Amino acid sequence: MINKRSGKVAYAVLGFGGFLGMGNDHFRVPWAQLTYDTQLGGYQTHISKQQLEDSRESEWNWSDPSQGRRVYDYYGTPWPAI
Repeated sequence: MINKRSGKVAYAVLGFGGFLGMGNDHFRVPWAQLTYDTQLGGYQTHISKQQLEDSRESEWNWSDPSQGRRVYDYYGTPWPAI
């Protein structure tokens, strides 16, 4: 998700499961929890599967900016200056 005012990345939304994009579960993680690995050609994280599953929320208000801060609080990651 991009911060509308600063244009900087606020947090990432990862999708898992489903088929052809249908039925995916979406998980929000702090951008700072992702590291790009050039050998892998993608991002890595040390977030456990259990942490992701515990962070699942059935209702997410995408237009509420305070919910982005909750993502950082959940993972114990400092909120970036965006």
